[in-house]
Parts: sequence; structure tokens; C-alpha cells
Amino acid sequence: MKKELFDKDEQIVYKIIKEYIKKKTINNLIDIINFITYRLKSNDNFNRNKIEIIVKNLVKKKKIVIGIRLVKDDVLELPIRRNIYEYIKNNPGANINDIKKEFSIGSNSIFWHLKIMEHFQFIRIVKYQSQKNIFRFESTPKDDILYIILKNEKIRSIINLLKNKGTPLRPTVLSELLSIHYSTLKKYLNQLVELNLIKKVNGEKKKRYKFYKDPF
Repeated sequence: MKKELFDKDEQIVYKIIKEYIKKKTINNLIDIINFITYRLKSNDNFNRNKIEIIVKNLVKKKKIVIGIRLVKDDVLELPIRRNIYEYIKNNPGANINDIKKEFSIGSNSIFWHLKIMEHFQFIRIVKYQSQKNIFRFESTPKDDILYIILKNEKIRSIINLLKNKGTPLRPTVLSELLSIHYSTLKKYLNQLVELNLIKKVNGEKKKRYKFYKDPF
């Protein structure tokens, strides 16, 4: 019962905050707490301490972010931002260049939209080998590297070839069949072994590689 009452009170406070940000940015907690306290002064169900607890809880849940003139419910109202989010949701591990190609917009605009979505926990940004890769906030972090590596078409071709052949192949054979430079191929093979997607097996003279399991 107490939780339901608190949720209802939280909604009242949240609604007032949404009205506040239509006029100005929330620059600090004291200003917004003072504003809400004044607005609810005739409501016996609220006092300043209770309002402060609710506001801090909204900040903790990323419903509001200090310094940004938005609430979480409004973040995806902008069509281009919503489209970028949907693209990220459908393409886990997408990077800045992927988004630029998809939407034909500049880097500064992309960075701004990503920053907003990151602040409100719609997305996570993961840096891998100097590249920033973006995921939905709710996605599983343990799969991040797998998604990033499998964006590489050549790596996917190695998996598919080994899977279709069904028998272990030497790196030299893979290099020739896939037209991938040997040193590059070895790097990819090592990554796939680390991810437990392929296995290294002993041949008569040289190491061979075989398909082990599908990525997902």
C-alpha cells in the first residue's frame, strides 16, 4: 500500500517537474525542490523532506538529469533521436560511422543525441580498439565483444566456411579460400578461439581449426 501511495506521489512531483522544464533547465536540486514545495504548499500530503526524497529518487532512476532540459519520457519524442535508438536496438554494437552512413547526419549531431540517450540510460557506449560501440542500456554486457567482432564481414565468413565444411581446415587453406591475408586471418582466428566459437585442433603436422558453436 505504501509503495502505491509513493508511486502516485512520485507522479504528481514528476508532472510538476515536466512543467518546470518547459520554462527552464534544472540546474540544481535545491531550485527544483523549492519550486515543487511552493506548488504543493496547500497539499497536506507533501512536505519539503518528502519532496526532496522523491526528487532524488527520480534522479537516481534517471527520470530527470541535472543540467538537461528534458525528462526521460520526452527523450525519444524527437524523430531522428528515436530513429537512431531503433537503429541501435536492431544493430547491437553499431558505431558512429554506421550511424552516419545510415542517417546522413554529422558527427556533432550524432554525439549530441547519443549523449542525451546515455544520460537517461537508453544506451551504453562501449569502447573497443579505439572505436565507440553503442548498445541498448538493457542489453547484456557479456555479449558486447561478441556483437562487435561479428560486425566484421570477414570474421563472419570464417565462421560460415568452417561451419559449412564440417571438417578442420589449416589457416593457409582458409586464407586462400577466403582471400584474407594470412596474418590478418590468424588474428581473426585467435579472436574466434577466445570467444569459443571455433576450436583449434591438432593435425598430422600443423594446427587446424574447426567450427564449434553458433554465436547466439
